[in-house]
Amino acid sequence: MVAATLAGTLLLSLCLGRYSIAPQRVLLVLWTAVQDLFLPASTDFGLQTERTVVLSVRLPRAVAAMLVGAGMATSGATLQGLFRNPLVSPGILGVSAGAGLGASLAILLIGYRAWIIQLSGFAFGMGAVMLAMMIGGYSKGRSMLMMVLAGVIVGALAEAFISLAKFVADPEDTLPAIVHWLMGSLASVTAVSLFRVAPAILIGTATLLAMRWRINVLSLGDSEATTLGVNVTLSRWIAIAAATVSTAAAVSVAGVVG
Repeated sequence: MVAATLAGTLLLSLCLGRYSIAPQRVLLVLWTAVQDLFLPASTDFGLQTERTVVLSVRLPRAVAAMLVGAGMATSGATLQGLFRNPLVSPGILGVSAGAGLGASLAILLIGYRAWIIQLSGFAFGMGAVMLAMMIGGYSKGRSMLMMVLAGVIVGALAEAFISLAKFVADPEDTLPAIVHWLMGSLASVTAVSLFRVAPAILIGTATLLAMRWRINVLSLGDSEATTLGVNVTLSRWIAIAAATVSTAAAVSVAGVVG
């Protein structure tokens, strides 16, 4: 039922827009695209305009929305289980704020170049979580609560630097670009940018799905998980790393949409 709903929503998103396309035409475009993979000389059935709209504009955005949603949802559910708190979000360890800082600095110093923004956002998002883990790891007791507090500290620090970047940015062009990116959008997603981040999101999400039973056990508490034979420390760090990779990649392509 869920898969059918997702497929129907995907088809609907490919049909609707300023240039409306009938569902049967969209399906024909997708079919001819599949045929082209094996027989490049196949007939396009007069679908040149529809092919451009569907394959070059709408399909990358729709697939990106599915990947970003899956990655953020899986990461959020994982961290909620690890921290045993239903209010925890994917950005609780500072990854979203860190990625926002990386993108803001890239726009400020280099300009609006998509691949540089994505790379910088991903790198700074990963760096923010590593810094939070270092702060939380050096604290007395090394509890999960200290890691959450470290994530809040790193996130607040990144937000402060984002504000500084916006303050010194050119209000005519650079500042609007930073604000637009921070608001989050899939409007600029292309097939190339999608291919850059899809592997990271898929690997992170697949890892979390493979660990789903261990994550359920970890949500019971460290003592119970140890009793049931789970390596608490190793499983926890793998889950956090996978969630961080997935979230950082999602934020780098879609902005701060958590």
